[in-house]
Amino acid sequence: MNWIYSFWWKSRITGWAIVLIACLVWSVEARAVQISGVVTDGRNPIPDARVRLHGATTFEVTDSQGRFMLTTPGESVAAIVIAAGKEGWINGGVKISPKTSYTTIVLKKVPDGDDPQYTFITPHKSLVDLRDDTEKMDSLRLKSHTHFKETCNLCHFEPTCFLCHRELYTQWTTSQHARAVDNPWTLNLYDGTDADGNENVGPGYRLDFPDNPGNCADCHAPTAAINAPGKTDLKVVYNRAHIVYPTQIGYKSYKRVEQEQKAGSVDGAGIHCDFCHKIKAVEVNDAAGVNGSITLNRVNLDVEKEKREKEGRMYPIFVYGPYDDVITFSPVSNSAITSPMIASYNPIYN
Repeated sequence: MNWIYSFWWKSRITGWAIVLIACLVWSVEARAVQISGVVTDGRNPIPDARVRLHGATTFEVTDSQGRFMLTTPGESVAAIVIAAGKEGWINGGVKISPKTSYTTIVLKKVPDGDDPQYTFITPHKSLVDLRDDTEKMDSLRLKSHTHFKETCNLCHFEPTCFLCHRELYTQWTTSQHARAVDNPWTLNLYDGTDADGNENVGPGYRLDFPDNPGNCADCHAPTAAINAPGKTDLKVVYNRAHIVYPTQIGYKSYKRVEQEQKAGSVDGAGIHCDFCHKIKAVEVNDAAGVNGSITLNRVNLDVEKEKREKEGRMYPIFVYGPYDDVITFSPVSNSAITSPMIASYNPIYN
């Protein structure tokens, strides 16, 4: 009899387990809802835009009428963020309630016209000694979407790659991109010096062409050469950035930062983050770097910068990149912190 009772009891447990699992599956499926919508420019639909739940690995593409449909989580979340992007457009998105069944996402065109007066952002630390000016420090700290710790007694003078993307910055510093200007082999081949700096040891480009700076800087120091492609001396860029006003990790006065900017220390950073994320298009040809194979779009954001400054928000930074869900507002629920990034999806980064 014991084995019969045991079998009966195990059967009941198994049965209840099956019922419980079925209920859980039904509950999960019940919370999944369909949401439809349209992506427009404010008036007309935008076809072929990529639409996804913020942070999701998959996306949908809008049809010829700009329409899309997504499966979203339901009642278990406080809000849903849906983002959209398309080449040539600034990424956009909406934050909606889980009960919303239809929404509209409005995208804006990336402004035309490369701004030659744009000042590139240094990837390095750009710290200002504000230990004796706590009011100024607090003001700038609140503008940062990172809200760095007050106990550090530090405040960044301007947005930097180091501040917001520490891991990526570390990867970059160990790459050849970061050493494009100060790599000893590059400099030796350019000016004919040896590892100790002795001149006329050769071979060297400038030894063979003393009156022609060449196009080396067009690739190795693109932000220095962008306004004078084919005519920028790579050794001058190195001397100006690394000897006259070397980039240092540590405190800097406002005057020191201003001097470094004027001296072009960001040019000495080689192929850096802000330059790469301003690349609009690349053409495979015989031209070197900024002298014909790379098309930049340095978007002028003076109006947006002034607006955000009045609102006490961090200055905007325009970037091209591989992500269509990098948006200007925080996807975090109940958070007013905004991102400085004004991003545009560009397939060349995929």
